Amino acid sequence: MIALPFLRKADIEAPPDVEAASLRSDRFRLAREGDWRRLDRIVESLEKGRLRRLSDDDLLALPVLYRQAASSLAVARETSLDAATLRYLESLVRRELAGWA
Repeated sequence: MIALPFLRKADIEAPPDVEAASLRSDRFRLAREGDWRRLDRIVESLEKGRLRRLSDDDLLALPVLYRQAASSLAVARETSLDAATLRYLESLVRRELAGWA
């Protein structure tokens, strides 16, 4: 490895605020991802016309999961979370809305 004397380690590392934002985004996603995936599975079943295959628990959870996803989307927009999470949530909420319209 070639040493570059004009570059310091601090010049290469991400600034602390970028690292902190990344950690917040990861924690936010990890704390909610299970519910988002459950909503995704329920909506997929509805889109495929498999309403009868859904459990009573899933049907009862649907409005709660949707509100949580919409709330997560609002938080993601307000706090400028990572673009991939934002796109996923926008897609999930829009998809769910389209399925019930």
